[in-house]
Amino acid sequence: MCLGSGIVSIFRPKKVSVMVITYNSEKFIQETLESIKNQTYSDYEIVISDDCSTDSTPKILQQFKEENNNIEIKLNFNQKNLGITSNSNKALSMCKGEYISIMGGDDLMRPGKLEKQVSVFQSLKDASIVYHNLRVFESATDQQLYLYNDKFKPRTGDVDNLILYGTFMGACSVMVKNNYPTIMFDEEIPIASDWLFEIESARYGNIYYIDEVLGDYRRHSSNVTSNIHFETSLRERILTLELASKKGISNDKVLNKSMARLLMKLSYNYLVVSDIRFKDVIKESRKLYKLGKLQLLIYILCKSNLLFSFFTVAYKIRRRIKERIK
Repeated sequence: MCLGSGIVSIFRPKKVSVMVITYNSEKFIQETLESIKNQTYSDYEIVISDDCSTDSTPKILQQFKEENNNIEIKLNFNQKNLGITSNSNKALSMCKGEYISIMGGDDLMRPGKLEKQVSVFQSLKDASIVYHNLRVFESATDQQLYLYNDKFKPRTGDVDNLILYGTFMGACSVMVKNNYPTIMFDEEIPIASDWLFEIESARYGNIYYIDEVLGDYRRHSSNVTSNIHFETSLRERILTLELASKKGISNDKVLNKSMARLLMKLSYNYLVVSDIRFKDVIKESRKLYKLGKLQLLIYILCKSNLLFSFFTVAYKIRRRIKERIK
């Protein structure tokens, strides 16, 4: 249900909607909300959609709203669990700001985040997405694992770069122009729908990067996207490109090159577990776009049963040695 519906708001429209989606986030949501509250930028609303949590998350959200009546806070509590994509659309539909900052119920903002991202939007009128670097840390120990854009090279430019190089933006670093309902999370993609959402947003402008750590991404056992099986993740990314093609975003050369990369990764995944499906997948990859040495090597393996047998035996021996060392 959406609390406060039918009540005239005492708040004027805000520049930024901080969109937060939650599900069983009781361990982390208070810290997330406090990090939003501590921003140097004040022209924002907090929009939260909870996906039928079974823990104390709804109670924490209600209490935070009651204790912070100087902040415009919109709450939605789903009566049944909708899943991450549908819940994201519930939150998105409530956002009235000119810009939307996307957060999970366990992510953290650093104090200047909103101010610096809004500043880029206001100075660069062609901006459609502004993102920044993130500290990725282990929740149980608070140990830094890596900086997001040390692992994923930061890129700027237009939608073609986003299609070619994949999800080089950490989800909780992203701020987009609010184009709802023209742009929503596509519910054909049940979990990792953020890439297509970003692609559609980038269609109407350029991507800009702030080379500064302005947020923290928490790694823990309950991370939804971290727990997706590798093949499932790849298949959702392949579906993303198929949907982008249907929507007429970018051109065939860019889409084919990106699809060839994903199919090569899927083929390699099949190869290392001795799944014969790797042959058809690498053939399709090479048919779409000739990428380079790794793709060619996998393609040669698919042409030679002897090489394939050697590779799989060598992989199994290597895995057994690793298991014994452990």
